[in-house]
Amino acid sequence: MADDLVVERVKKLEKAFASLATLPREVADLKGRVGSLEVQIVQLRAEMTEEFSAVRADLRSVHEKLASTRSDILEAIESSSQAAGELLRDVWSQVRMLHEDVIERMKHLGDRPS
Repeated sequence: MADDLVVERVKKLEKAFASLATLPREVADLKGRVGSLEVQIVQLRAEMTEEFSAVRADLRSVHEKLASTRSDILEAIESSSQAAGELLRDVWSQVRMLHEDVIERMKHLGDRPS
């Protein structure tokens, strides 16, 4: 009975050691896979750095174009505003002259004999 237990335990130990026999090969395979993964990560980092740099350069270019466009728009608005102001002053001057003319005519209408 005790011998049966010992035999059973020995068989279990033999199975355990048998499965451990493949461990060095599995560790070597895993080491190769990890090494390959490290290379891929380094490549990915290099690609991402390059692409992010390109995106930053593109964004800088777009920002500069937008700043230039904004400047042009502000200049156009300022110019239009000045032109509109001048036009408004001219219109008011004409309106004032017409108003004075109407007032004068109305005075003359009152001077006429009926």
